[in-house]
Amino acid sequence: MNKKGERFLKEVTNHIKSKEAKDLVAAELNFHLKQAKNMWMDKGLSEEVAEDKAVEQMGSPIKLGRELNKLHKPKVDWFLLILLVAAMGLGFLPVLVFGYTNDVIINKVIFVILGVVTAIGMMLLDYRKLERMGWLFYIIGVVVLLILYCFPNASMIGESLIQIGPIAIDCLMAVPFFFLAWASFFNDSRLKIIHLVVLYLFSLYLFLIVSTLSSIFIYITMVFVMLWWSKLGKKTSLIITIVPICYQGIRIMVFRIPLR
Repeated sequence: MNKKGERFLKEVTNHIKSKEAKDLVAAELNFHLKQAKNMWMDKGLSEEVAEDKAVEQMGSPIKLGRELNKLHKPKVDWFLLILLVAAMGLGFLPVLVFGYTNDVIINKVIFVILGVVTAIGMMLLDYRKLERMGWLFYIIGVVVLLILYCFPNASMIGESLIQIGPIAIDCLMAVPFFFLAWASFFNDSRLKIIHLVVLYLFSLYLFLIVSTLSSIFIYITMVFVMLWWSKLGKKTSLIITIVPICYQGIRIMVFRIPLR
């Protein structure tokens, strides 16, 4: 490829922010340029003139670069963000119901805002990069819950807390990390259903031994809504949803049957 073709590709990719998209676009445009170049050479033009014609045929590199940047721009899943905000907002219910002090409310507000802002910031990044970081987010969420279980220095209505000065860390701090983890897991075709079930049950167990019912309800609701919104399919989602419900129903029935 001559200098004109190289300058064209460089000009186009300069307007594309995503590094992965740059490589894909450069390879695709290079392929089309070679096709157009061969077409002009078949018509009798020299290699240099044919390549110049092929570049001209592609149009303005600035306009093309901007259009391709819009096309490859990471898309934010607003439904998932709204779900996260709603889940974190539900964390205020115990605060409002039991009428905690202003310090507790302010502390809750700060951590909810930080969690939501962090998740939104990460979602606004290249979503394909986040998909590869699902395990990291899951591990961070697990570590938060394990620290709350092993090293609590305060508690509130049976919920373990870590009090650092005026700031109290509770299990809701783990929710944004699990949110990002499940957003990745549900889009990872390499994970089988059994893997998802094990990951869910392990994280749920940690919530059960650390959290209050309200936090557990928030986590369960969030995961199952994300499940139904995922690419797993309605049939698979229905099976995963019904099995634990039936299991709990059988346990309740067995518990209520009197021994003879």
